[in-house]
Amino acid sequence: RYEAWNPFTPKVVTDLAPGSPVEITVILGGKQVVQVEEMVEATAPKRLVWRTTWGGPLLLRAQRTQTLEPLDDGGTRYVSEDVMHGPLVPLVHWIHGRSLTVGFQAMADALASRCEDLPG
Repeated sequence: RYEAWNPFTPKVVTDLAPGSPVEITVILGGKQVVQVEEMVEATAPKRLVWRTTWGGPLLLRAQRTQTLEPLDDGGTRYVSEDVMHGPLVPLVHWIHGRSLTVGFQAMADALASRCEDLPG
């Protein structure tokens, strides 16, 4: 339900099966970009992992992992990791680094606000 709260990734379409496509709509630099990645793992309700390559796995590999971790106080920690490897990483950071930082922070802020507004 990203569309309900996520300003950075307002839409994700997938059937969650490992190996299936993940169509992701992101907002980069004020522009809507649609990219297709591959589902690696969907362990409801605790973990989602998807990945992509650009120019082949030797040039750029990226993997996004989102995990929910239970806390001792009954709360939950949300951990989001976006890890990239390969010689194109500096180029991606140069072109999209600021937009990625702004987008991930907007996502984190929106999720925190949504969770704070939930009853209980």
